[in-house]
Amino acid sequence: MARNKYPEETVRRILDVAEELFMTKGYEQTTMADIVDGLGGLTKGAVYHHFKSKEEIFEAVFERANRSVVARSEEILADRSLSGLEKIRALDEASAAGPSAEMWGAMRPSSDPMRSSRILAREYLDLFDVAHAFIEPAIREGIEDGSVTATHPRE
Repeated sequence: MARNKYPEETVRRILDVAEELFMTKGYEQTTMADIVDGLGGLTKGAVYHHFKSKEEIFEAVFERANRSVVARSEEILADRSLSGLEKIRALDEASAAGPSAEMWGAMRPSSDPMRSSRILAREYLDLFDVAHAFIEPAIREGIEDGSVTATHPRE
């Protein structure tokens, strides 16, 4: 069996096709077969080699789209000229300027926990990851510099 010399290109193609389908048809209406069909010759096995499920592809599409927001958030946290409160406000602005809300709306995943339990659970956990990685450090800095008052910054 021939080995793919450019797996990152294959992943990029899968995500490009999936993103387009999710944005036009919606997440619920897009099937793995639709994604494979849109790849022009790539097999279902090749797609499953890189992604275990449609949900995993969905998460990867969002992660890729939000790389610039993550990079901007890291810059904000590293900016020593901002107070903790200013960092929190800047993080909020950076997040609001990102593609997440628009993409989520266009892709229309079901909010029914029985239909999209894995996606909703992942999004819920991601909120905590983001809060602890970006918001909590800004709150702690704000406590130190006096711009934020909080007794339980992690919460």
